[in-house]
Amino acid sequence: MPKVTKGLLLRILSYLKPYWLQFALVFVAIIVAAIVGLAPSIVTGMIVDEALVGEDLRYLIQLLLIALAAMVASQLIGVLENYVNAWISQRIIFDMRHQMYQHLQNMPHSTATTEKQGDIITRMDTDISGVSSVVSGTLSKVVSNVATIVTTLVALFSMSWKLAIVGLAVLPLLILPTRSAGRSRLKYATQTQAKTDEMNQSINETLSASGSLLVKMFTREQAEYERFEKVNKEVTDLSMKETRSGSLFSVAMGMFTQLGPLLIYFAGGLLIIQKYDPTLTVGTVTAMVALVNRLYRPVESLLNLQVTFTRSLALFTRIFDYLDRENTIVSPENGLKPDVEQKPIRYDHVAFGYDEDRLVLTDVNFEVPGGAMYAIVGPSGSGKSTVVNLIPRLYDVSSGQVSIAGVDVRDFDLTYLRQQIGVVTQEAYLFNGTILENLMYADENATMEDVERACRIANIHDFIVAQPKGYDTEVGNRGLKLSGGEKQRLSLARVILKDPKILILDEATSALDSISEHAIQDALEQLMVGRTSIVIAHRLSTILKADCILVVKDGVIAEQGTHEELLERGGVYRELFDTQFDQVIGMTSKDGAAPVLDVQSLGTTFDVRRLTEADITDIFQLAKTNGRFYRSLGIRPSKSRLTEIISDVPAGARPADKYFVGFYDDEGELAAVLDLICGYPESDDAVIGWFMVDANLQGQGIGSGIFADVRASMKAQGFDHLELKCPKASESAIKFWVEQGFEPSGNEEFNGEYDVVEMVRDI
Repeated sequence: MPKVTKGLLLRILSYLKPYWLQFALVFVAIIVAAIVGLAPSIVTGMIVDEALVGEDLRYLIQLLLIALAAMVASQLIGVLENYVNAWISQRIIFDMRHQMYQHLQNMPHSTATTEKQGDIITRMDTDISGVSSVVSGTLSKVVSNVATIVTTLVALFSMSWKLAIVGLAVLPLLILPTRSAGRSRLKYATQTQAKTDEMNQSINETLSASGSLLVKMFTREQAEYERFEKVNKEVTDLSMKETRSGSLFSVAMGMFTQLGPLLIYFAGGLLIIQKYDPTLTVGTVTAMVALVNRLYRPVESLLNLQVTFTRSLALFTRIFDYLDRENTIVSPENGLKPDVEQKPIRYDHVAFGYDEDRLVLTDVNFEVPGGAMYAIVGPSGSGKSTVVNLIPRLYDVSSGQVSIAGVDVRDFDLTYLRQQIGVVTQEAYLFNGTILENLMYADENATMEDVERACRIANIHDFIVAQPKGYDTEVGNRGLKLSGGEKQRLSLARVILKDPKILILDEATSALDSISEHAIQDALEQLMVGRTSIVIAHRLSTILKADCILVVKDGVIAEQGTHEELLERGGVYRELFDTQFDQVIGMTSKDGAAPVLDVQSLGTTFDVRRLTEADITDIFQLAKTNGRFYRSLGIRPSKSRLTEIISDVPAGARPADKYFVGFYDDEGELAAVLDLICGYPESDDAVIGWFMVDANLQGQGIGSGIFADVRASMKAQGFDHLELKCPKASESAIKFWVEQGFEPSGNEEFNGEYDVVEMVRDI
């Protein structure tokens, strides 16, 4: 039983305050209707005593017309009352939902991660719809019933105080079933609401896109059906119990209300027949019966109101439970808006825990210089994501301080702070709408030119314009009409359109196909230029590009430094490196020469394997796609020429150090080939003899992505220098290698077929 307090009632009534004028109109209509409603009952007595007994047809017609007019007027007033009540109810629903939605939107991110979605939906929809009718309809019913009772009592006692007392004698009998029904209905209503929350949660989880997929892949359809059937049956049974309780109450009320007219007929007949009251007439008795029937309905309604209102209080307490939850992350009054472009981010003795008694971070200290890119690594569950979530105040520190440009983030204007930060998460979330609508979510004032520029940077524009509806293409629920790579690139384009000053990246490219991964990686590198960036790193190439690596373990920054510095220390990072990348990078060497290279180290997403002459057909088909390149050199690719490349080893190099490898995609198609000679001309050098990407895949960042992985692998094993010889006639090839950081050494030569330019770079 909810505790009824003055504060609770005043809070409920506060939702009526904006509509007091409309309520005043309703109350006036109710009082007028109550007075007019007496006419049919009073006229009935006059019809019996005067028109019928006096056999006056004209008077009978006049009385009937008066009764008809009173009924019509009463009905019209009732229509007006119902309309205004409905209008008020809908406005209250709007106000309460608006208040609840706004409150939940402003609540800390932890609310969305801890509360059951089914519970939130029930309170937003079912609960609010249930209480709005109580706030408006119940109050008007109270006034209507009181007005009807008062006017009826006045009429009854003015006609015959004796029969009035007889008719009122039944009223005490109505109280007992009302109290009993109220307790049972409240019990069942509370249990029904709890089970409804559980049922909504089941629906929300198993019929959502992700939940449905999980159910199907684990073949749990029957189990989920049985679980839903069980809770659905419980909801139905509880609803039926509540209904039965209400039905028994109605039966008892009906019996007692029918008893009153019988008693009046008996008492009236006794008074008339025995001549105890000579002034009493048959018409008066008839009118008294009609008035008593008019009296019992509002009395019953008022008594039943206690049942309904008590049930509704449970809904109010559930709603107020959410509305009373404190929003701990709010924008301070006159929040600061400092310039954060290329400004440092500092963590000063930061501690944080999702639960008060269990800290995830205990003492985190580091500073990211403005414009730098820092990588965060650490064991699973060490708190990497927690660290970055403190910057946009998705959570607030338990102690310590996170500052940007020397200002505590808690002193920032919250909206301004989050406008300066772009986040690319592991899961690319898209709303069910068009591609353009999802992109414009970042900036509703962006021009189409801005949108297309962002999409070109994210390597997704060509895909979009190739769709029948272009940017108006529907993405489906959570973007499920798109592939993982397409969703990720759209998510990236959305962040580019936002143009944030600070970038937080939680790379998820390892879960994507190789083509998408490299396209996204290339776009990310463009996005990070000139921005202060913090990256939760999963790729070795990203770690190596970082200005500094932060190692999170046991709630602190256990180590920080460059890749080489951390490896030399032999601490936590070296342990992580050996366990997480040991299968990717071979660290052993033979006879003091160049390390023995595990070919898997050359590509973290492609299936990379050594090629031999047995693979010449695949290599030849890939070379043929680049016919334009070969024509520019005045030569033709042939199987014999390619066989020579496969077996050629420069003088001074060991055959064991030649790695002629192929990069195969998920469908087993050869996407690229690489001829790499390690430990030549010096043990810490390497030469790229030949590198070619399938022409159909060029322009998507494949080559750049592969080279980034190759360079990361070589650097991790201690190689310092790379060389290659590029055809002088191929401007596109020279441009590609310049983009990869190579520079012409100044040496040019003729290789017997065409001029080549020697290019070099430090790894």
